[in-house]
Amino acid sequence: MVCLRPSYLYDGVESPLRDKPPGSIDIQVFRENTEGEYANVGGRLYADRPHDVAVQTSVFTRHGCRRIIQAAFEKASARPARQVASITKSNAQGYGMVLWDEVFEDVAAGFPDIQTESLLIDRAVMEFVRGPRIV
Repeated sequence: MVCLRPSYLYDGVESPLRDKPPGSIDIQVFRENTEGEYANVGGRLYADRPHDVAVQTSVFTRHGCRRIIQAAFEKASARPARQVASITKSNAQGYGMVLWDEVFEDVAAGFPDIQTESLLIDRAVMEFVRGPRIV
């Protein structure tokens, strides 16, 4: 299963990006929604009490990471821009996101004609706001 979230700039839609020509923004977001934070691992202690504690654990598998990343590269192979950006928070999530980064590099090696970029989510959001484009 792959969670694909396409984002386009349509003609005639009022937007802060109205100065961009229609079709100039075409971003395909592939995201995990069966592992990671969606794994539903964790629990709560002392619910509804002053010292309530909640623990939420992310779960990443090499197989799950590869499934999403491979799909993104396959889609990029059929697109004019031929580029894939991996966006993580691996500086703060030093296990699961680092595994994601490793799998991204491994899959990328099999697609030498695809331009790649690895970004932290903080920078990626800034780039989306400053200059969204066809990706």
